[in-house]
Amino acid sequence: MTVIEKLSFPEMAHIDDIQPALFGAEDVEAAFRVNHREGYLSVDYNIMLPGIWGCMVRDTDPEQVRLNLLRRELRGLKFCADSGDLIARPFQKFFNLMERPETLPEALDFSKPHAVLLKLDGSMVHPANVRGELVMMTRKGHVNAADAQAFAFSHPTIPYARFCRTMLASGWTPVFEWCTRKTPIVIDYPVDQLILTAVRENRTGQYLTYPEMERLGHDWDIPVVPLFASDIGCIHSFIERTRHMTGIEGAVIRFDDGTSLKLKTDDYRARHGLVEDFGREDRVIETILAGTADDMLATLTPPEQAALREQTQAVFSGLQARADAIAWVIERGRELYGDDRKQMAGHIARAYAGASKELKSAAMNTMSNSDIVANLKRVLIEPQNGRLKDVERAKHLLQIDDWSDVRNRHLVASSSGIRKEI
Repeated sequence: MTVIEKLSFPEMAHIDDIQPALFGAEDVEAAFRVNHREGYLSVDYNIMLPGIWGCMVRDTDPEQVRLNLLRRELRGLKFCADSGDLIARPFQKFFNLMERPETLPEALDFSKPHAVLLKLDGSMVHPANVRGELVMMTRKGHVNAADAQAFAFSHPTIPYARFCRTMLASGWTPVFEWCTRKTPIVIDYPVDQLILTAVRENRTGQYLTYPEMERLGHDWDIPVVPLFASDIGCIHSFIERTRHMTGIEGAVIRFDDGTSLKLKTDDYRARHGLVEDFGREDRVIETILAGTADDMLATLTPPEQAALREQTQAVFSGLQARADAIAWVIERGRELYGDDRKQMAGHIARAYAGASKELKSAAMNTMSNSDIVANLKRVLIEPQNGRLKDVERAKHLLQIDDWSDVRNRHLVASSSGIRKEI
């Protein structure tokens, strides 16, 4: 396989410069979106359809290569809503090592200058000037960056705001990772941190090299992402070593020309899958009903563990309360009708005339199967795949709070406690 030579980032200054990348095939038009916000436009991919990024080792037509590179820039670009001018240029889309033909080791020249950085497990944020106001933004926009902005612009010792204004005025976008328990992912950050991970020129897309960024951080007292390794050495040994590490997300290889790759540990990938489930109400209830919550607990922070334990207790309390009520109805029916199934069925139907079909079904099943809790689980879960049939009906039957409320109570309480200790 031919080693990929340096690929120049597309130059841009105005939203008109990206128009060719937004249109064409139907899948392309569905994949990307220009989001209209107050004072600015945010351009991002909407869905990751196959093929929208192209392939740099297979696409030989120069125009297709240009479109590939341009579409990879559509990952949080920000433009002024009034003038259309580019106001911020965060990371382009880049891929995992060995994920695609162009990121296989044999397609890369590791003799070129590069840095191996620790991959931080937070949220990417960057500043932008919107109608004269300095704001922090995520890929989508400013809505989810309020905590990071409050942290940065009111920091007592680190001049984040002045640094950001200086960089933007010079035509550069500083990019940070916001690491916090307020929006946890997998790796726990007990103390809020806003760490500089890149500085990128808006017009050309070129990055400061790591030594240049490190010096800049030193001059401004801005925390900079640490090196993961001083040298890759044998790439295959590096991959094997990194994949088997624990307690970190992984590494980012950034060449001085801006080409970047990421490599995640096996441990992180496994935990991330469970953590994604932790964020979904249906998955949490399924896990609790299946009795496998302990597997999820091992991947969580203490406040997350407390939230899951609370919800587990609520689910089982709800199950037991419903089971006790059904047992009483069944016992009363047997006192009246003995083993007459027809009379018993009528009795249960009358007792649960206004109840949900799940509750009525569980009560009916109890005539032939005395394990009431198991009957309740059966009416909630699809037997083929172990998934909830309907999360809202399950919550109503179990009489449990919204998972987001339970989780946020613990996370906010934990964050408040941490802030008091600092």
